[in-house]
Amino acid sequence: MSISTRIKTLFNLQDTSPLTKLEKEHHYYPHGESSHEKTELPRAALGSIVTKEPMIRKGIWKENKDIFGEGWEIRCINPEQEPDDNDLDIIKNFDRKANTKYKMEQAGISANIYGDGFIEYIFEEPEDVKLSDDIPMSSPVDLNILKAEYIASCEKDERKKDNTEYYVFKKNKKQYIHPNRVYHLVKKRLPGHLFGISDVETCSRILQSMMNADVYFGEFIEWAGKGVFDVTLDGVNETQLNEAAKKLKRNNLQIHDETAHWQVLNPAIMSPKEFYDYFFIKVAATLDMPQHILTGVQPGQLTGSEIGLADYYKNIINLQELVFAPALTKIYSLVLKGQGRSFENYKIEWNPIYIDEQSEAQILQARTNSAVMALDRFIITNEEARTIMKEGIQNLEGNIVLNNDEQNKDVDIPSEETITETKSNTIISDVLSLKALREKRLGELELELQEKRLKDAVREK
Repeated sequence: MSISTRIKTLFNLQDTSPLTKLEKEHHYYPHGESSHEKTELPRAALGSIVTKEPMIRKGIWKENKDIFGEGWEIRCINPEQEPDDNDLDIIKNFDRKANTKYKMEQAGISANIYGDGFIEYIFEEPEDVKLSDDIPMSSPVDLNILKAEYIASCEKDERKKDNTEYYVFKKNKKQYIHPNRVYHLVKKRLPGHLFGISDVETCSRILQSMMNADVYFGEFIEWAGKGVFDVTLDGVNETQLNEAAKKLKRNNLQIHDETAHWQVLNPAIMSPKEFYDYFFIKVAATLDMPQHILTGVQPGQLTGSEIGLADYYKNIINLQELVFAPALTKIYSLVLKGQGRSFENYKIEWNPIYIDEQSEAQILQARTNSAVMALDRFIITNEEARTIMKEGIQNLEGNIVLNNDEQNKDVDIPSEETITETKSNTIISDVLSLKALREKRLGELELELQEKRLKDAVREK
């Protein structure tokens, strides 16, 4: 920290120098377009589907809770430096007031459902300020998640002479939102498109089939459990048939006279498991998630579990680094910039991801067996064996954890003579142990025989 900054902090002095606005960001994707979805479903219907189909809701919430479950830290880009305590205090106070972690999770959920999440920066401003106005030079005081179902396009405002492309918020009436007032968060997008791909739209047909299957399987269970009663009454009129139906009061009852003939065709018994397995495979593929993570059922093979988990958590790490770290960097840059500070020397560092106990135990068992087998054959060192037990051959980032060949030059690998000598010493030790055990057993046998001879001598007397 500079001397001038320390003096201002010590005496609580405010920097009265004019603050420059943030530089205009370069937009890598073309504006002036509507959502790329040629929507079989309207955007408003996407959220309704999620509330009705539990498996897609579970998968979306699971992914975003895993992304933010362990949180993040602010670190210096230079590993030899430590973050300024005043900067950390400013950021922590903002996170506490804005509930940043929850808001970011909500934006991620919105990106899964609608393809897009919009994080609005809230400033202390006069009430007459419009969303189409540019942001002030002060720090944001809160965050807000806009309803993405009402934002599906961007365009220029014909009433203004600038070339700014505004996001269009259209519910009851059209409103323009200045792009500097929101962070547009997208997890999946087609190349060259501004708006993202909705997971719900991608598997909408599968979700519709799942909801229909729930209804039809439920009707089948009700049919099989209750059945249908067919009653024939001879010599009755329509009034008597209606009176009989009122007295019996059964929904699964058919009453008729002898002139009508009813036939009940029982539906064939079937297992829904195969159908639901197909549905789950499609939903899991849409969410880039292993099926056993989605359903909560452990796979049969241990290696399949480890591979599936590794791929899943690599995807989570990519989302953290490529999607949410830039969003947090932008937010914290605005927060510090408004107070005459800078975030340019800092970075977002994510805490290690939590794995459930059962999967972690199974993975540790597989890694331990591999490490012990390689260590017994003198392929790796003790340090590398411990590393494999902890992180595997590759860590979640995909980096090799073992030493390279150049580093292994200094490793003291036993020579063939040393290995032979060790084996010989082991064999000699085993032979001596067997010899001592044999002599012990012979002594015990001799004692038993001596006792038997004494007893025989007493009987003969």
